[in-house]
Amino acid sequence: MAYTSRVGVLQGYSELVREFAVDPEVLLQQCNVDAATFENEENRIEFHSLMKLLDLAARTTHCEHFALLLTSKQKNTFAGLVGLLLEISSDLGSALENGIRYMHLHVQGIEWRLSLEGEFAYLKYTIDTTATNNLKQSVDLGISQCYQVLRRITNNRWQPLQVCFHSEKPKDDWFYKHFFGAPIVFNSEFDGFVFKRSDLQLPLIGRDERVLSALTQYADILDREYQKDLCGQIKGAIRKLLPEGQCSIQAIANLMACDKRTLQRNLKEEGVSYQQLLDEVRYALAREYLRDSAMPLTNLATMLGYTEVSAFSRAFKKQFGVSPSEWRKQSR
Repeated sequence: MAYTSRVGVLQGYSELVREFAVDPEVLLQQCNVDAATFENEENRIEFHSLMKLLDLAARTTHCEHFALLLTSKQKNTFAGLVGLLLEISSDLGSALENGIRYMHLHVQGIEWRLSLEGEFAYLKYTIDTTATNNLKQSVDLGISQCYQVLRRITNNRWQPLQVCFHSEKPKDDWFYKHFFGAPIVFNSEFDGFVFKRSDLQLPLIGRDERVLSALTQYADILDREYQKDLCGQIKGAIRKLLPEGQCSIQAIANLMACDKRTLQRNLKEEGVSYQQLLDEVRYALAREYLRDSAMPLTNLATMLGYTEVSAFSRAFKKQFGVSPSEWRKQSR
């Protein structure tokens, strides 16, 4: 199943590209996107095309911070229904819960996950894709849009302790510092934010329980119409559990509220095995981190669930014909 996204995610794309004296229709044509699609923000395009459009724009305009610049020019309406659900929630914690629950109505193929450790909260962002194109702009867009929304709905009272990117520090990071106004960590083991756990209790200025109830019912109707395929669900779960070192088929079954044998039987009916999905996610993550970050191979191997870096290197070379370090050199 191909993931799709609301066109609203790219609100202002054509206008911004024109500011760099680039014809946006040329970029749209190269990505096989009909320009008429952009006439309504509720129209949907393939998420893969969205990623290509962002990467192509950054390369064509020679602007490393293109995605952040795009976010800075977007209006409050870019997130549609999901953005409104966040805005009228009672507090920041409830807003994040609603955003995570209904995000696929706005854009599919991405996932936000909130975890709590002591006095800190971690909001992590992942993209479910096997695409070979550079994901940096897509990650930057997701992080910057989330930051802007959370700042707006809390009347600027929320501010992260750290903004984290798995990618390497850009040659010129001034716009990142200007946009976020918070400590930025590049070459991080995850994309997202670290902030105070107590911030989850921040009341929102636009909270409206009556409207929220009505819109939630509507979102639930849309949610029932959206059926994510089994393989997509499992790959999403693998992405969640891999960095935590708990990614077994039993753990996946527990997460999906079924027993291990049922999960294996359902996968067999789909013509795929758990190991195949695990390897697919591992190789996609490996390429992403090798290309975009300077993370040491030992750390990367651990993050991908390998007990030794040598096991990771052997598996990677068997799949791609070259070692991870050699692939990293060739991809840059």
